[in-house]
Amino acid sequence: MMFQALFLLSAVTLAAGKSGEALEHTGKPVVMDCKNYFVSVEFAAYGIYSSDNSFGLQGSCTPAPSSTQKVIDLCQGKKKCEVQASNNLFGDPCHGIRKYLFVMWKCASKPVFRLCRICCLWYTLG
Repeated sequence: MMFQALFLLSAVTLAAGKSGEALEHTGKPVVMDCKNYFVSVEFAAYGIYSSDNSFGLQGSCTPAPSSTQKVIDLCQGKKKCEVQASNNLFGDPCHGIRKYLFVMWKCASKPVFRLCRICCLWYTLG
């Protein structure tokens, strides 16, 4: 059995971190625009969050657990990417409550590829 948890390709120069947020049902996405560089997603959370408050202020609502991986799947290594705050994309971690998508990213001089999921490769020895 072999496990892979995380890898990065090549040394890169990263610009200062950036962040953005979007509120569901507004039609305005988080826009990650690195122009001549490449998006490197650091963190994402979909749920009850805004840069002016914090998670979990309304009861036991917690962010969707796969938020970062979904944004990585959509945007990692692109020069520009837009992501909507949407239950269709992230699931509904807080039924009946309006949710935010909060994303932190950097712009890298080279594409940075990340594998955040833990992959298991099973080998049968004969």
